[in-house]
Amino acid sequence: MTETPQITLEQGERLSRCMLWRLQRSFFAAQGIEAWRQGIVPHYITSNAFIADAYARVVATYLGERKPLLADPHEPVHILELGAGSGKFASLFLKRLTALTRRMGKAAPAWRMVMTDLADRNVAFWREHPGLRPFVERGVLDFAKFDVENDREIELVISGEVLGGEVLGNGLIVVGNYFFDGIPIDVFAIEGGHLLEGTVNVMSTQEEPDLDDPAVLSRVSLAFEHSPTEAEGYYDDPEFNRILQGYQDKLGNTSVHFPIAGLRCCKLMRALSGGNLLMLTGDKGYIRDEDLLDRSEPGLAVHGSFSLSVDYAAIAAYFRGAGGQVFQPRHRHESLLTVGFLLGEHPNDHQATRDAYADVIAEFGPDEFFGVTQMYEKPPEGATVAQLMSLIHLGRSDPRLVGKCLPALGELVSSATSREKLELYQAIEQAWQLYYHLGDDDDVPFEFGRLLYRMDYYTEALEYFQRSLELYGENPHTRFNMSLCHYYLHQREEALMNVAKTLALSPSHQGAKGLRIEIQAWKR
Repeated sequence: MTETPQITLEQGERLSRCMLWRLQRSFFAAQGIEAWRQGIVPHYITSNAFIADAYARVVATYLGERKPLLADPHEPVHILELGAGSGKFASLFLKRLTALTRRMGKAAPAWRMVMTDLADRNVAFWREHPGLRPFVERGVLDFAKFDVENDREIELVISGEVLGGEVLGNGLIVVGNYFFDGIPIDVFAIEGGHLLEGTVNVMSTQEEPDLDDPAVLSRVSLAFEHSPTEAEGYYDDPEFNRILQGYQDKLGNTSVHFPIAGLRCCKLMRALSGGNLLMLTGDKGYIRDEDLLDRSEPGLAVHGSFSLSVDYAAIAAYFRGAGGQVFQPRHRHESLLTVGFLLGEHPNDHQATRDAYADVIAEFGPDEFFGVTQMYEKPPEGATVAQLMSLIHLGRSDPRLVGKCLPALGELVSSATSREKLELYQAIEQAWQLYYHLGDDDDVPFEFGRLLYRMDYYTEALEYFQRSLELYGENPHTRFNMSLCHYYLHQREEALMNVAKTLALSPSHQGAKGLRIEIQAWKR
């Protein structure tokens, strides 16, 4: 079998400095919100109601512990989201945190969230999104373009305030999902106790006339070369060198994927926070010492952009070296590792925050929840309404999860009890309150309306069909369903009007023709 020839695009560069990161930037700058709208970039695992609820519970607890220690009680505690992407996580998180801190009353300090991203187009999308606007109007949300590799200050779009000119006296909370896996790392090898620097050759299956075209990523492969080096003095930060030296001292032969951009980001967040920092982050990665052993050289997971597994063990070593705490799940993860890092003094050593993390993440957290949803990506035959409702409640009425259950529920509602129908209606209402519109192909309000129609909730179904028209435009299926709802509500004029609109959109629609005859016969 003949191997495909490889064309060298770049040779002998540190991985953190190679051309891949320029292509990564080009991808997100060109795609903007389309990367999420079209499903190019995976995001459900980090943008669902369960993970947002878990983060909000930990953050609300931390805010309560920080309240007595604030340097300026009149200023908010800032919550910074790194790589906010589509904005869906922020929307879910903001709704849940608002509810939790309102419940806390005076025990909660004022707070303000700042969504950040590298792409200007994403920031512009958030500013115009109706789901985020109420938080902006309340003064608890702002936006910023932030390049973690180059920026040392964060200029807020709405207020014009700049974070980074001086320390935030009230500390800082940072959340970042699927963030550290997309920023630069370096590669080393340890062989016989010696540290070897890895440099990368970037190759493609074809000539690439435009080395800024992100499509190149789908064709590249990497080859590494190694040469002896020393941990001491390798980086300009002695703490990073200490972590690297620690790897050399304790590990056998292995490949080290050193998260240099991630460490620099943590250093920046630490400085900005004045040493009072809570960070929650979820990604594909590893944190246990045994996962550092016998690693192979990194491979790219390409999905329009690309990602690499995150060495959270190095980040944990950085925080421990600064006297901080590390929170990690009790169980080995399958798809998403969600960890926490905490810096700062407190009389009770932030026991309540540690307990909150243990309760909502460490025992059964976002990774376990995602595993359950994967089991029920298509609900099994024989599932009852009660069982499906249990899954929906577990998922905090997440709109996508409810949507996945709708086909099975549609087959069951005809025999559901009145109580079950009411409970399902309430779950749909809650899911709608959490819904964040991206403009993708899934017409969620239409599907909600169709199920409510099958439950004989005609007035309620009409509300969702109207929302479908507002978000997705005129559609004969939506108009016909509206005509049926009006028909069963004995609203004949409205039913005829919607039949007429159905036929204007689809002149051969047999259902609408038949319904029109029925209505006209009734009128006579």
